[in-house]
Amino acid sequence: TLFRSTYSELNEANMAKSAFEKSLSMDSTSFQTYLNYGIFCFKNKQFDKAKALFKKAYILNHQNIQPLMLWGIILIEEKEYLSALSKFKKALNYEPFNTEALYMCGLCYLHLENYSLCIEFCKKSCSLNPKKTENYTLITEAYLKLNDKQSCLDSFEKYEKYSLNNWKYYNSWGAALQYFNMFDEAIKKYDKARSLKDDEFVIHNALSCCYLILGRSDDAIVAINKTIELNPHFAPGYYNLAQIYFKKQDYNNAIVLFKKAIALDAKLSGAYIGIADSYSCLDDFKN
Repeated sequence: TLFRSTYSELNEANMAKSAFEKSLSMDSTSFQTYLNYGIFCFKNKQFDKAKALFKKAYILNHQNIQPLMLWGIILIEEKEYLSALSKFKKALNYEPFNTEALYMCGLCYLHLENYSLCIEFCKKSCSLNPKKTENYTLITEAYLKLNDKQSCLDSFEKYEKYSLNNWKYYNSWGAALQYFNMFDEAIKKYDKARSLKDDEFVIHNALSCCYLILGRSDDAIVAINKTIELNPHFAPGYYNLAQIYFKKQDYNNAIVLFKKAIALDAKLSGAYIGIADSYSCLDDFKN
């Protein structure tokens, strides 16, 4: 059944591609065909082809910014942030109050480490559309990168009313509080994020890190076990759990968990040291 389903999807994709090509051979000036073909290639991760098609669509119709926006999103996927920024700014030349283009400029500036301009563009975007909550996360992250604790935490408070059902917002808030060594407060925000979306392993992992720092090992074990349950391939989860068992002097379980971590990520150098220390504590000097 899986084979038939996959074959059917591949066959439909080939048919769609042939249809787009035939349409362009009949009319090489169709903006809509270039745009739709580009979207098709974008969805199928054929980025170079998609960019060429969006470029052609843009040449044919400067007034429609959709090709520029999609072109820019591909460039972000490719981590070409400066090139992406140029596309979004060009889009703003046609639609100066386009909130998505303003947000995408802010995102590019964040990656380009120009945090002040990130804040400026995102604030303009959210002033036009307060419901676009992604802006608030970028603004607070930019303040965090600037190490501006007061502005960062004040912004989280200010924008919370727009993000009451957004688990990512509370997760980011927790991360900021954790960065500023406010671990008890961070746990409260992570708990709020967890209440909104309990199946995100990143929340439980962040909680476990706070518990570990505060010496709450039993709570940390619960959080790490939940992290591993949600993402069995998350090597740091096994590593952190092994460290707890090591501190509890349960060296055999620590060795098992350190080895699981290494099996998933051979570059976890601390796990090798943990194994050696565990064997040493067991007087197994050969191992």
